[in-house]
Amino acid sequence: MSPLDDLTRRRYILFCYAISFVHFAQWQGLSPFVPIYATELGATPAQAGLVVSLFGALPFLLAIPAGVLADRVGHPILFILGTAGTGAAGLVLQRADGLWTLGAAVGLIGVSQLLIVVGAQTFIAVAAPDKDAGFGYLTLLIGLGRTVGPVLCGWVKEFSGYHAVFTGFLAVSLLPVLLALFLPRGEWKSRHTRGTGDRKSNWVTILVGGSLTALYCSFAINIAIGAYDSVYALYLHHLGLGAGAIGLLFSVQNATSIFIRPLIGWTVRLLGRYWLLALAMLGSFVGLASTVIVDTLPLLALCAGLFGLAKGASQPVTMAIIADSVPVERRGTAIGVRISVNRLGQTISPVILGGIAGAAGFPAAFLGAGTVLLIGAAAALRPALMGTGLERPSATLGGNTGHKG
Repeated sequence: MSPLDDLTRRRYILFCYAISFVHFAQWQGLSPFVPIYATELGATPAQAGLVVSLFGALPFLLAIPAGVLADRVGHPILFILGTAGTGAAGLVLQRADGLWTLGAAVGLIGVSQLLIVVGAQTFIAVAAPDKDAGFGYLTLLIGLGRTVGPVLCGWVKEFSGYHAVFTGFLAVSLLPVLLALFLPRGEWKSRHTRGTGDRKSNWVTILVGGSLTALYCSFAINIAIGAYDSVYALYLHHLGLGAGAIGLLFSVQNATSIFIRPLIGWTVRLLGRYWLLALAMLGSFVGLASTVIVDTLPLLALCAGLFGLAKGASQPVTMAIIADSVPVERRGTAIGVRISVNRLGQTISPVILGGIAGAAGFPAAFLGAGTVLLIGAAAALRPALMGTGLERPSATLGGNTGHKG
């Protein structure tokens, strides 16, 4: 990637943050009501989970090509395509009177979000002087969007119904499109993508060693996020909570996830990446598994808050570990691998957990997701105990594909 002056770098980072904030406010505001709306259209819990899973199905297949595209043609194109696709999904939602149209809109939002996320994460991985802090602030803004969205959409749904929620989604889509069009364009693609390094060894460094642990933990947390996006909303609806209370609990989860994110760089220097990751995975297990033994709004909010805090700590750390596992000119591809794994988790989680909930009840579904998180905690604990988690990797690898904790 060509050198960037400080003013251009800061402006582009601000655009990345703003687009990510608005998009995630839109999707997180809409997502709690997708499975509920699907059941009102006649879907079973398993069918509702299948609709939600479409959000991750195509992105699972397209994430790695999107990462390669970011390395080759640059990030602004991905932002423009992603924001335009979100607007198109808003148009589809206007006619979402059946499961097929609802599923099509959800799938289109998933692909659009993939392009936005790859664009933002790849730029941070390449340009941020401190990747831990850069990813921390990116996920902070995403968390703020996820906090605002459910509350606003919950109120809109409570007073005006689903059509008003869908119309609001379409209207808000215009702002990210405008921001994407104003992104500074120029030499944003990597000039070192072709003919640099051993292509096979680059893939090996993504898929083995410490980065494999980070990939699994990223997968596990997305299994849990899939539980929240499908089974959790249905569980709250089963408990008799209204749309406003459901939106509030989602906002509590996302609000707590933002608290640690401005401190990610400092926390990593203090604990090391793998100690922080192990503690985050354990905390997410406790927060998720405890949900099935409580049924009052304050205790549900406490569980949601603990899960959100752990989720907020885990995501930036896995981004940084994986970005540091490859040379700078391959980081778009590495980010694509991580997102592909994430989308796999988001795709299979609603279907499997929805089926478990339908066959064995909600507690079994939550405990199943919790088991996946516990395995992640154990996997992260191993490199932490070996001492690699006490080191903070250098900001630039150059041609070295080695990996320090």
